[in-house]
Amino acid sequence: MSGSDELLPRVYRLRATRIGILMTTMSLFCLALVVPLVGDDLPPTWLKALLPLVCAASLCWLYLTAKRVGTLVDSRGIEIRGFVRRTRFGWADIQDIRVVPNPAAARQQLAPAFISYVYGHNGARAQLMYVDTLHVDAEREVALLCAILRQQVHVAS
Repeated sequence: MSGSDELLPRVYRLRATRIGILMTTMSLFCLALVVPLVGDDLPPTWLKALLPLVCAASLCWLYLTAKRVGTLVDSRGIEIRGFVRRTRFGWADIQDIRVVPNPAAARQQLAPAFISYVYGHNGARAQLMYVDTLHVDAEREVALLCAILRQQVHVAS
């Protein structure tokens, strides 16, 4: 067993408390949208029935998706799962992993100060979801990922 296998798999996801905050916010938004329409006589009946169903389905999709979004690191490489798209970088395809200052941190109070990116040999760059200073010690995690990268490349060659 190689040294990097002991550190794998690694999973970076949104904390359960943050998912709860997201779901509460979106539920309140849906209620604010649905309640005035249900009590009003102006919209058609089909809209009054359909809108709560659409809101409920959207909240279910958001909850299930928010639990899956993140960065997964395993012996095959790094997989970044977004709300809609997945991107996978095999260890052999990775050129570098870096922590960089987040330009949005100056404008948003709750934004992480530093975020991390994986760089592929073909010039592709993708943000590592939740590998940032808001969720983990980004410097330490990226150093660990770089050590795993060096070990995986060394084992492959």
